Amino acid sequence: MHKHTHYEKKIFEEYLKAEEALGTDLEQLKTGLLILSPRNYIPLLYKDTSEYIRAEIAIHPVTPPSILKKLAHDSDILVRRRTARNPHTPKETLNTLLKNKDLATLLFILENESVTREIVEKLSHDEMELISQTAKKKLRSWKAPTRRKLISWKEKR
Repeated sequence: MHKHTHYEKKIFEEYLKAEEALGTDLEQLKTGLLILSPRNYIPLLYKDTSEYIRAEIAIHPVTPPSILKKLAHDSDILVRRRTARNPHTPKETLNTLLKNKDLATLLFILENESVTREIVEKLSHDEMELISQTAKKKLRSWKAPTRRKLISWKEKR
């Protein structure tokens, strides 16, 4: 991860102050910075007061796992949902997000390509029927043999 020098942070702070003084939409500016140079600005903006900016960081493909871990504890539900959707969210962080009894967050965890069998099995026993049924369906899809395996099995007989 890029280490920011004191000088870089100072320039960034001064730039934001200048833009704010000029009346430019600060949220739009921060979004622009994330688009232009995400690796440089994600570490500086993930604690931003704007839940919109934090949510953008939570879903961004280059957000480091260490920051995703912190965003999983964010006070804003949109930020936690976006963290659950990010395919680079580590399984430990997805496990942390299981504590959210929010339907959308749990569905995003189930749709996440990084989700583990262990997490899906936990969710297959969830009290919300939609969650448990979706998890069971995912488990069945993982267990179902592919067409290639079926053909191979038939050829061996």
